[in-house]
Amino acid sequence: MSKFELVRLENEEGTPLEEVARHYQAEVDRYAAYLKEFNGDPEALKAEEEYTIKIQEEHEAFMAKFKGYKLPNGVTYEKEKFTKEQIVPYILQILEKQEVAFSMTLGYLQTYNFWKIANTKNRVPHNILNSTLNILGSGIKFKGPEEWQAIILIDAYFAKVSGEFRLNLVRQLIGTSLHDAVLKEMQLYSTDPTGEQAQ
Repeated sequence: MSKFELVRLENEEGTPLEEVARHYQAEVDRYAAYLKEFNGDPEALKAEEEYTIKIQEEHEAFMAKFKGYKLPNGVTYEKEKFTKEQIVPYILQILEKQEVAFSMTLGYLQTYNFWKIANTKNRVPHNILNSTLNILGSGIKFKGPEEWQAIILIDAYFAKVSGEFRLNLVRQLIGTSLHDAVLKEMQLYSTDPTGEQAQ
C-alpha cells in the first residue's frame, strides 16, 4: 500500500481551471520525487503502480456515473440569439463533410448519430463531446461566410460547457500522470539483457 497521500482540492468546481491544473501538476511532481526514495525497489514500485491504477479506476467509476454535460439552450453572437435547434444543424453539416479512414468510422458515426437527435436531448455524454471537439479541432478548413459563422457559433456554444469538460480531462490526467511517473521510475531501474541497470 502506498504511503503517498494525494492532496485534492476541496472545491475543484469553484477554482479557476489553471489553478486546478497547477495544483495537480505539483502533486504529480511531488509523487515523482517520492518515488525516488525507493531506489528502484521493484516490489515497492509495483505497489505504487497498483496505487495509481486504483486512482485511475476511481476516476473511471466517477465518469461511468457522470450523466453528461448540460446542453445550452443557445448562444448570443453579435447581439443575435441562436438556439440549440439552429446550431445543431451546423454541427451536422461540418461532420458530414469529413472524410475518415475506416478505423475511425465508428467513432465518427456515433458522434454524428448523437447530434442527429441532439435536439431531443438535454445532455451530451463526455465521449461524444470529446469526439466532437477533437473533430472540430483537427485542422478542418472552413470555406465561405456561412461556414465561418457556423464554426464561430459552434465554438461559442461549446464554450458554455468547456469549463466542466476540461476539469474532467484534468481529473483524468491525474491518474495517468501518476501512473506514468511510476512506469518511468521502473524503466529507469530496469535491467537490460547484459545485466546492467538502465540508468
